[in-house]
Amino acid sequence: MSTFPFFFTFVDKVEGNGFVADIRMMGTLLGMKEDDSTWMYGVQPGGIAATGQNEDEAFSIFRRTYTSVLFDMAEDADDFTTFKQRVEVFFNEICEETKQEWDEAVEAVRRGDIGAEGLEKKNADDHQPYVQVRSVKKPKAGRNMLDEPRAIAA
Repeated sequence: MSTFPFFFTFVDKVEGNGFVADIRMMGTLLGMKEDDSTWMYGVQPGGIAATGQNEDEAFSIFRRTYTSVLFDMAEDADDFTTFKQRVEVFFNEICEETKQEWDEAVEAVRRGDIGAEGLEKKNADDHQPYVQVRSVKKPKAGRNMLDEPRAIAA
């Protein structure tokens, strides 16, 4: 079994009960390749995981699961403030066991034990996970941002 430490950045606009929220999140996840499947385990946020036949499929399912969690929170929140608080709590849930495995995988990348063909390397000491949740009062042009593809943490 191989493990890979990833960063990911997701950007979403979510509609709730009387609000629209802009969410920008840079999180961490641990990829694990097994014989016939690949898993993506959220480190921060730590409450989600996904599996697929390969990395791309597992990451796509992870992304869809994450978006579904946001939609559920928005549907259940009475207002923007409640939604923002729930997103922040969700984001700050860290799976300590998976975080330890992620840290070990980062060290393996630094030693050269784990290759990162085709992936940008980002120094794990310089990139800290974050979440920003903003109320969209009046959408502004030019604020569109695409998700950043996975990058290997080094």
